[in-house]
Amino acid sequence: MDPDRQLAHLTKTLNLSADQQTQIKPILLDRQQKMQVLWQDQSLSRQDRRSKAIAIQQDTKRSWRRLSTISRSSSSTRCRRRCRPAASTGWVATIRRLQQRSAT
Repeated sequence: MDPDRQLAHLTKTLNLSADQQTQIKPILLDRQQKMQVLWQDQSLSRQDRRSKAIAIQQDTKRSWRRLSTISRSSSSTRCRRRCRPAASTGWVATIRRLQQRSAT
Protein backbone atom coordinates (compact mmCIF):
# COMPACT_ATOMS: atom_id res chain seq x y z
CA MET A 1 0.00 0.00 0.00
CA ASP A 2 1.12 3.52 -0.72
CA PRO A 3 2.64 5.06 2.45
CA ASP A 4 0.59 8.24 2.10
CA ARG A 5 -2.67 6.31 1.79
CA GLN A 6 -1.69 4.09 4.69
CA LEU A 7 -0.81 7.11 6.82
CA ALA A 8 -4.16 8.70 5.97
CA HIS A 9 -5.96 5.50 6.97
CA LEU A 10 -4.04 5.25 10.25
CA THR A 11 -4.63 8.93 10.98
CA LYS A 12 -8.37 8.57 10.45
CA THR A 13 -8.67 5.27 12.32
CA LEU A 14 -6.48 6.20 15.29
CA ASN A 15 -6.95 9.96 15.32
CA LEU A 16 -3.20 10.55 15.12
CA SER A 17 -1.74 13.95 15.88
CA ALA A 18 0.51 15.78 13.42
CA ASP A 19 3.52 14.83 15.56
CA GLN A 20 2.56 11.15 15.48
CA GLN A 21 2.08 11.31 11.71
CA THR A 22 5.57 12.83 11.38
CA GLN A 23 7.02 9.94 13.37
CA ILE A 24 5.16 7.26 11.44
CA LYS A 25 5.72 8.39 7.86
CA PRO A 26 9.48 7.58 7.73
CA ILE A 27 8.73 4.07 9.00
CA LEU A 28 6.16 3.54 6.26
CA LEU A 29 8.49 4.92 3.59
CA ASP A 30 11.36 2.74 4.77
CA ARG A 31 9.19 -0.35 4.70
CA GLN A 32 7.95 0.44 1.21
CA GLN A 33 11.49 0.97 -0.08
CA LYS A 34 12.75 -2.28 1.45
CA MET A 35 9.81 -4.24 0.04
CA GLN A 36 10.28 -2.78 -3.45
CA VAL A 37 13.95 -3.74 -3.45
CA LEU A 38 13.05 -7.21 -2.19
CA TRP A 39 10.40 -7.87 -4.84
CA GLN A 40 12.68 -6.60 -7.62
CA ASP A 41 15.44 -9.04 -6.63
CA GLN A 42 14.82 -11.93 -9.01
CA SER A 43 17.77 -13.94 -7.67
CA LEU A 44 15.83 -14.96 -4.55
CA SER A 45 13.59 -17.98 -4.39
CA ARG A 46 9.95 -17.48 -3.48
CA GLN A 47 10.56 -18.84 0.01
CA ASP A 48 13.58 -16.58 0.59
CA ARG A 49 11.62 -13.58 -0.61
CA ARG A 50 8.77 -14.43 1.75
CA SER A 51 11.14 -14.91 4.69
CA LYS A 52 12.76 -11.55 4.05
CA ALA A 53 9.36 -9.87 3.70
CA ILE A 54 8.37 -11.26 7.10
CA ALA A 55 11.63 -9.96 8.56
CA ILE A 56 10.91 -6.49 7.13
CA GLN A 57 7.44 -6.56 8.69
CA GLN A 58 8.86 -7.59 12.06
CA ASP A 59 11.44 -4.81 11.89
CA THR A 60 8.67 -2.36 11.10
CA LYS A 61 6.66 -3.55 14.11
CA ARG A 62 9.72 -3.05 16.32
CA SER A 63 9.92 0.51 15.02
CA TRP A 64 6.28 1.00 15.95
CA ARG A 65 6.95 -0.19 19.47
CA ARG A 66 9.65 2.44 19.86
CA LEU A 67 7.05 5.15 19.32
CA SER A 68 5.74 5.56 22.82
CA THR A 69 3.40 8.33 21.70
CA ILE A 70 1.46 5.86 19.57
CA SER A 71 1.22 3.17 22.22
CA ARG A 72 0.02 5.70 24.81
CA SER A 73 -2.42 7.45 22.52
CA SER A 74 -5.53 8.79 24.17
CA SER A 75 -7.58 7.31 21.36
CA SER A 76 -6.97 3.74 22.51
CA THR A 77 -10.51 3.17 23.77
CA ARG A 78 -12.07 4.64 20.64
CA CYS A 79 -9.74 2.59 18.45
CA ARG A 80 -10.58 -0.64 20.26
CA ARG A 81 -14.26 -0.04 19.67
CA ARG A 82 -13.85 0.91 16.00
CA CYS A 83 -11.02 -1.37 14.92
CA ARG A 84 -11.77 -4.66 16.64
CA PRO A 85 -14.40 -6.01 14.23
CA ALA A 86 -12.66 -4.85 11.07
CA ALA A 87 -8.97 -5.37 11.69
CA SER A 88 -7.41 -8.43 13.24
CA THR A 89 -4.13 -8.19 11.32
CA GLY A 90 -1.95 -5.49 9.90
CA TRP A 91 -0.97 -2.05 11.10
CA VAL A 92 -4.15 -1.13 12.89
CA ALA A 93 -4.13 -4.39 14.85
CA THR A 94 -0.48 -3.92 15.80
CA ILE A 95 -1.13 -0.41 17.07
CA ARG A 96 -4.26 -1.56 18.89
CA ARG A 97 -2.30 -4.30 20.68
CA LEU A 98 0.33 -1.77 21.72
CA GLN A 99 -2.33 0.57 23.02
CA GLN A 100 -3.96 -2.21 25.00
CA ARG A 101 -0.65 -3.19 26.57
CA SER A 102 0.08 0.39 27.62
CA ALA A 103 -3.39 0.72 29.15
CA THR A 104 -2.77 -2.19 31.52
